[in-house]
Amino acid sequence: MTQLFEDRKDATLRLVKLMAAKDLKLKNPIVIGIPRGGVAVAYYIAKSLQAPMDILVSKKLAAPSNPEFGFGAVTLDKVAVVNNALAGELALSREDTGRAIDMTYDGVLRRAELYRQGRPFPGIAGRDVILADDGLATGYTMLAAVRWVKSKAPASITVAVPVAHESALKMVRRETDHVFTAQVDAAPMFSVGSFYREFGQLEDDDVLRYIEKSRFNTN
Repeated sequence: MTQLFEDRKDATLRLVKLMAAKDLKLKNPIVIGIPRGGVAVAYYIAKSLQAPMDILVSKKLAAPSNPEFGFGAVTLDKVAVVNNALAGELALSREDTGRAIDMTYDGVLRRAELYRQGRPFPGIAGRDVILADDGLATGYTMLAAVRWVKSKAPASITVAVPVAHESALKMVRRETDHVFTAQVDAAPMFSVGSFYREFGQLEDDDVLRYIEKSRFNTN
């Protein structure tokens, strides 16, 4: 398959052009990235809009038998999304699912504490929120983030991702006002990284650097 994007910056700049063409007329927007890779995307969107950027940790619920296989996601305030059909196929009981949520939420809190370093989450009530990631595979980490944001009464929710699997996109679109993506794919063996020439994993230090740089976006 032809790689569409050089890296996350290139992918995001293409995404920004699509968003600009739509002319959303956002009022008091805030861009929120899902760590780790989504923070780079959020940074370049926020820079283009001269808008503030922040982060929202959302982590997949890993199957006990295969940590790489996710059957849902959890974010702040223990907002969780579970693929019940998949959990059933994995023979996970309600207790198994509950334990997975508890363990994953502990990780969410630890990572949020590392990234926020005591900073309170900005108020988003009445604001146009743009949620960003570097791609949607299953869509569950984004959907958990969408539902958390929705609970804070924003004016609107826009999801922006360079690439998405068709089924994940449909699922997320049902619960948002706008969705932007530069590429949609329906391949059974979908991989976000395969659309990028350079897709190195961001580390915690990289996330912290993007957060620090974003402080100057609106200056």
